[in-house]
Amino acid sequence: MENTPSQILVVEDSTTQAKWLRMLLEQQGFQVQTAINGKEALRLLADWLPDVIVTDIVMPEMDGFTLCRTVKADERLKRIPVILLTTLSDRNDVLSALKCGADNFVTKPYNPEFLVDRVRAAHEHMQTRGLDERDEELESVLVNGETHEVPSRLSRIIPLLLSTYEEAANKNRELNESLQTIRALEADYRSILEANADGVVVCDLEGTVQFANPAAATLLGKSTANLVNDAFGPALEPGSTTEQELVTASGELIVVEMSVVETHWERNPALLASLRDVTDKVQMRNRLKSLAYNDELTGLRNRRGFTTLGSKQLEIARRRGDPVVLFYLDLDGLKWINDNLGHQEGDQALADMAGVLATVFRHSDIIARLGGDEFAVIALDVAKGLHKLLAGRLQRAIDTHNATAGRSYTLAASVGCVVWDSEIDATLDDLLTRGDEEMYEVKRKRKAAKETEPA
Repeated sequence: MENTPSQILVVEDSTTQAKWLRMLLEQQGFQVQTAINGKEALRLLADWLPDVIVTDIVMPEMDGFTLCRTVKADERLKRIPVILLTTLSDRNDVLSALKCGADNFVTKPYNPEFLVDRVRAAHEHMQTRGLDERDEELESVLVNGETHEVPSRLSRIIPLLLSTYEEAANKNRELNESLQTIRALEADYRSILEANADGVVVCDLEGTVQFANPAAATLLGKSTANLVNDAFGPALEPGSTTEQELVTASGELIVVEMSVVETHWERNPALLASLRDVTDKVQMRNRLKSLAYNDELTGLRNRRGFTTLGSKQLEIARRRGDPVVLFYLDLDGLKWINDNLGHQEGDQALADMAGVLATVFRHSDIIARLGGDEFAVIALDVAKGLHKLLAGRLQRAIDTHNATAGRSYTLAASVGCVVWDSEIDATLDDLLTRGDEEMYEVKRKRKAAKETEPA
C-alpha cells in the first residue's frame, strides 16, 4: 500500500502493551521498533527517522509530552507525526497535546482499527503538508481563566481537534450502547425477580422497600404496592442467612429463611432479601429434635435429653452453690400389667406415671423416662430437708391417681432419693448410680416387709 507508513516507533513503558502494539502494527505491514521511555526513544531517533511516532504519555524518566515537545523542537525530527496514547481525556490533555505540538492523540482503551486509522492518517497528512513549512506561530487562548500559548497553524490544529471530536463521538456511542445494555439487563433482572418462586424484596440501605415480587407479597400478606416505600420489618445484614417468623394475612405463623446480599437498584446501593418458606422444614427439624431428646410415649425427656440438660443444670448449680435433689423411680408391676392386661395397658400405666410426676414437680425441674419402667427427676433449688416433703407429695399424688383413675390395677413406684450440693464432687452419672441403688434398697425393703406379713 503506497501511503502506508513503513516504519513506526512505539514508545511504551509497559512491556505487555508494547508487545501488543508491535504485533498489531506489524500485522498491518508496518516495521516497528520500540522504546521504553522518551530518553530511549531520543537515542533511537539520533540515527533513524521513522514515519510516525506512537507514544504513551505517562512514562518514567521522560513522559510523552516532553518527548513530543523535544521532537517538534528538532529541525531534523519535527515533521515526524506524533500520536499520543493516554488514559486521560479532559480538556487539559487536549491543551497539553496542542502546546507540545502533537499531531493526534488516542484515548485508552482504544479500538485497534481506530488506532491503525490514526497512524495512517497522520502519515498521509505529513506527506501532503509539504516540506517547506515555516516555524509555527503561537496563538494565545483563554481556557478556564488561564492563558495558553498554542500553535496557530490550522494544518496542525484541525487534525488534532477532529481526532478529539472523533474520540468523543466514539466514547459517546460506546456509552449509549452500554446504557442500552444496562437497561436491557435491568429489565431482564426485574423479570427474573418477578418470576422467582421465592419471595424477593429489595430495600435501600435504610431498609425502605424499593421492590417486592408477587411471591414476597404473598408471604408477607400485603400487595406489592403496599410494600413499596414502606419499612421492611426484619433487620437486613448483608451476607447473612437467618430464619424469621412471619404472620400471613390469614393469621398463620410461618417461618421463612432470609438470605441478604448487597446489590444495586436503579444504580443505587441496595440490599436484596430472598425469602423462602421453610415452615415444613422447621417443623420436621423440631420434630426430629424432639424425638432425639423426648420420650414419644410420655412426652417427658428421654435419657439423652435428661443427661444433656441435667449435666448443664448441675454445672449451673455448682457455680451458684444451689442444692439439687435427684429422684430415681421404678414403676412397680409393669411386667405383670403387660403380661396380664396387655402392652397397651402397660403404656397407659407409663403415661399415668408421667402425668403424676408432672403434677408434683415444677416446670423448671427435669423429668425424664430413662427407658422401660425407670423414671428420673432433677429437682432444682430444693431447700435442705425438703426432699422428704417432695417424696411424700409424690406418694400422695400416686394415691390420689389410684383413687380417681378407675384403673384395673394399682399404680405404684419405688423411689430412690439423692441429695447433692456443690461441695460434693460427683457427676450426673454418679448421682444416677446412687439413685438406682437407693431405689433398689427401697424395693428390697418393701419386698421383705411383704414376706414377713402374717398370712
